[in-house]
Amino acid sequence: MKPTSGSTFKGWMVLGLMLLTSVATAQRYTKTDTLVSRGLRVGLDLYGPVYTYLRPEVVYQGEGSLDLWIAKKYYAVLEPGVFRYKYQFSNQLSSFDYLARGYYGRLGVDVNLLQGEDMVYVGARYGRAEYRESFSNIIIDQSGYFGSVQGAPVDRRLVGHWAEIVGGVRVRLKPQVFIGFTGRFKFKIGLNETEDLTTFQIPGYGVSDRPTRLGINYYLLYKFGKAPAPAAPLKFP
Repeated sequence: MKPTSGSTFKGWMVLGLMLLTSVATAQRYTKTDTLVSRGLRVGLDLYGPVYTYLRPEVVYQGEGSLDLWIAKKYYAVLEPGVFRYKYQFSNQLSSFDYLARGYYGRLGVDVNLLQGEDMVYVGARYGRAEYRESFSNIIIDQSGYFGSVQGAPVDRRLVGHWAEIVGGVRVRLKPQVFIGFTGRFKFKIGLNETEDLTTFQIPGYGVSDRPTRLGINYYLLYKFGKAPAPAAPLKFP
């Protein structure tokens, strides 16, 4: 995909719409609408460290989650991450070493379909990755009389954008400890790559040759602030 100012504009437009929706929703409610005690919830994705442990020579990935109640059933969400991917490719015609490393983040809103702080939710995200990608030890087999040639190494900086529709669960294990998962359906918006060399991995998005991707994260979370008080018994007239 060619780099265009239009794709970047679409990404920021998605982000702006989500932020405006959050502010507009928050303004509709007053302090008396609060359901239970709320606070900042911070989480760690468990999938990345497990994958890194199983394949440390290939992948290093770490991701966090921060969500904050803003009004009624609405939560603002930030998900920052760090990523490194190493890959050695070889076939009968060519071979090369590949390395991608960088940072990514997602910003969005979740809507809780339940009452209280246990959650079954749906939401949306805008994702952005900034990373460096390099190709080295490039060998190209010319066949015939020319044999193999050594290609020039490539080192470049890239920026990728995507949007997500998400859904998931948060369940309380202890008064301030939660566990849950987030499923993701991702749409690629833009990437500033050149036509002659296609990027392989976009941090936070995945393999870049598909316009859509599926993903999942498993989180362990801790909520700061006071634990919610026990629910009051129902009163009948």
